[in-house]
Amino acid sequence: MPKKWLNLMKKINFILVILLFASQIQSSNAAQYQSIASIQKAITHYVHTHLTSSSDYKLKLGQIDNRLKLALCNEELTVFSQKVSLKAGRNSIGIKCNSNKKWTIYTYQYLSRCHRTISANQTWRFFYEKYLTT
Repeated sequence: MPKKWLNLMKKINFILVILLFASQIQSSNAAQYQSIASIQKAITHYVHTHLTSSSDYKLKLGQIDNRLKLALCNEELTVFSQKVSLKAGRNSIGIKCNSNKKWTIYTYQYLSRCHRTISANQTWRFFYEKYLTT
């Protein structure tokens, strides 16, 4: 093989080795941070266990920025609310880590209550005249 090709292959191998190490460092850093999914799961569990009634609710969680890098919590996350009971509407929720690297964040969740409704496809006057006047 010509010397030119050998130098090119050495450069390519060097670049591949650098990329391999960089990907290993990045994956090891990901394990050091609390995942956004685990925080949202803790909030969802808290809301479902602290609802004031057994009605059907639709839950919308506030967006947590994916760039947020919180230290991995060795203990279970503590979720709390300023209100005694959660009701329909916007509620402020706090999430806290009580391990050696403490952190606390606040977000919101929006509860909307689902109602069963009956809608009439004819006017009430028609119903009144047909069924109630005879």
